[in-house]
Amino acid sequence: MIGIDILEIERVKDLTLQPGRVFTQQEVNYIHEKKCKLETIAGLFCAKEAVLKALGTGIGNQTGFMQVEIFHTALGQPTVTLYGKAKEILLSLGKDIFLSITHSATTAVAVAIIK
Repeated sequence: MIGIDILEIERVKDLTLQPGRVFTQQEVNYIHEKKCKLETIAGLFCAKEAVLKALGTGIGNQTGFMQVEIFHTALGQPTVTLYGKAKEILLSLGKDIFLSITHSATTAVAVAIIK
C-alpha cells in the first residue's frame, strides 16, 4: 500500500499552528522547539496526508489528521505514530509504515509505504 502527497509550501503560511485541527500538541511543540521553517511544516502536513492515503482511508469519517503524528529521529528519519481508527487499521494489516519527506524551494512531498 502506498500514499503520496504534494503541496505548495506557500499554502501552509496561513495554517493555524494550534493543536487540534491538523497538528497534535506534541507536533506543535516540536515545530516551535525546532523553529521549523514553512517547508518543514508543509512536509509534516504532506506526511499526514500520505499516511492516510496509504491506509486507504484518506481524510474522512473514519480517520483524520489528529490520528497521525509525525516526528523525526535524532538522525532526521521521519517516524509515524497512529491513534484511533488509523492505528486499528494498521494493526489489522500487521504491517509497518515507512515514510519519506522532501521539499524544493516551492513544494513539499511525502510518500508513505505500508509493508
